[in-house]
Amino acid sequence: MGRIAYFSFPAHGHVNPTLPVIRELARRGEQIAYFGTQQFAHAIGQTGAQFCPYSARVHMPEQGPGPFAQVSTTLETLLEFCGSVLDGHLAMVRQWRPTHVMFDSFAPGAAW
Repeated sequence: MGRIAYFSFPAHGHVNPTLPVIRELARRGEQIAYFGTQQFAHAIGQTGAQFCPYSARVHMPEQGPGPFAQVSTTLETLLEFCGSVLDGHLAMVRQWRPTHVMFDSFAPGAAW
């Protein structure tokens, strides 16, 4: 069995499609630490994965495009997101020693 650290991008269109895959991996006995925002804690927990909250620095709009309405603010937001993930979770993930690291295409900071 593996130990998977999964880093999501906290938006419905990014989290929801991963849930059946995570559910199946958990059903097969994989241990999964799924990083996300509190908004998705219940849905993630129902898959059998352990929900791991992102730090308070990760903040996404509840509705509308927010900072993603313009390319310049999209890039700034993605860079801040990657920095927050690295700063807030790198030490914990290294200590947990996953066998696999999975991440959303909008969460490339997790590829360290």
